[in-house]
Amino acid sequence: MKPEEPQRVWQSLDRQAEPKMEMRLTTDQLCAMARSHESENIWLQWVAIVVCLGLGALFVYWAIAIEQIWVRLAQAWVALLMALVIWKARSWGARRIEAGESCAHFMVREFEGSRRTLLAIRWGIVLLVPWALMSWWGLDVGIRANAPHLDPAWRDQLLTSTWRTFVVALLVLLVCWAGLGWEAKKRARQAEELRRAIAE
Repeated sequence: MKPEEPQRVWQSLDRQAEPKMEMRLTTDQLCAMARSHESENIWLQWVAIVVCLGLGALFVYWAIAIEQIWVRLAQAWVALLMALVIWKARSWGARRIEAGESCAHFMVREFEGSRRTLLAIRWGIVLLVPWALMSWWGLDVGIRANAPHLDPAWRDQLLTSTWRTFVVALLVLLVCWAGLGWEAKKRARQAEELRRAIAE
């Protein structure tokens, strides 16, 4: 069987079926999937760039406008992360079907590239932890500095709220980190299944 015609029976790529349920994927279906992923890659690249530009500009404004030094540093940190994402998106470029490349081989490359992207985002989440820590610390310091001008009950409520917000932010980041890891493993399984389908 030719590499570009993996028409044998193999497990569903999206795992929506039962683990032992199999489906037949023809060359036309595989090429349609490849073209769809190629278009999606281009679209997602530009969406990521535009969103990061907007968020980066917003965080730069906050870094300039906010007086508390730790909160200012937190906003500047995220602005730098947005700039890093834009630079990576432009340097990596959207994954496209290369000249002479079969649809099956592109899909293997697509799954592997998607896995690397998910792992990169996962490390980006780790880099958001300093932002959460600096924001919480800056708000805590600011509230305590203004303590003489605040009602004690209101001050204690603010301090408790900032602490709870910090803990919730860390929990959300942890859940996202774990979810991205699970998705990366799924992409690795999909790439391996398709690679075996091509080889046989």
